[in-house]
Amino acid sequence: MTYKFFEIERKNTTTFVFMNSPQNRNLMSWAFWEELPRLMKELGEDESTRVVVLAARGKSFSLGLDIPDMAEKFEFLQKSDSAEDRGRLRKLILQLQHSINSVADCPKPVIAAVQKHCFGGGLDLVSACDLRLCTTDVQFSLYEVNVAIVADVGSLQRLPAIVGEGNLKEMAYTGKMIKSQRAYDMGLVNEVFPDYDALLKGAEKWASEIASHSPFVVSGVKHVLEASRGLSLSESLNYVATYNSAFLQSVDFFDVMKKVKERNK
Repeated sequence: MTYKFFEIERKNTTTFVFMNSPQNRNLMSWAFWEELPRLMKELGEDESTRVVVLAARGKSFSLGLDIPDMAEKFEFLQKSDSAEDRGRLRKLILQLQHSINSVADCPKPVIAAVQKHCFGGGLDLVSACDLRLCTTDVQFSLYEVNVAIVADVGSLQRLPAIVGEGNLKEMAYTGKMIKSQRAYDMGLVNEVFPDYDALLKGAEKWASEIASHSPFVVSGVKHVLEASRGLSLSESLNYVATYNSAFLQSVDFFDVMKKVKERNK
């Protein structure tokens, strides 16, 4: 797997995916949006990968959309305001959404390891991850309101389940910086680390703990959680009952049962 924007590093069953544009604080260029879905698809199908860690090289995780690089994609808006061009804009936004959705849709758990700055599209990206870890000097911002844009790539839809509607509205209406302790208190991050090196080591430890369990079951948990969004409690319980009735008789399940019986003798 070779990519222009990303760098891949494998450690046992964990695959680290680094955004690798440190010279401009990992601004999300067109290469990011184009490569991310292909990358997540390949990792989702890669049997040697149990967990994905999404991180970034350099001083910042990401400052968000690379507006200069993306200007050409939006240039048509300056020339006319036709219905056809509005349709083109909608198609482009949907394409960007598809890129972020590919992270949430990956059957493997994805852990975000975030340092220093995570603004705009960077927050869209980490909100699509399963777990989020950060450094003590981190600053998160749902920045779009500061540049007269309604965030449209996933933060408004995913963050309510992560931080609660009240915290999301505060972030979305003000665009303020959320530091590490506040991010932890509101549930945006699962753990805070003192520096970048500790962050990557911590992410690897989290990944190893997850990978110690049956990959089939971990993937099933993620699938059921995603499928249950928007369902009522009874609908969700019915769904997981149907899921387990189809898949519970697995080799992993019976191996565990055997070990439990032997331990209890």
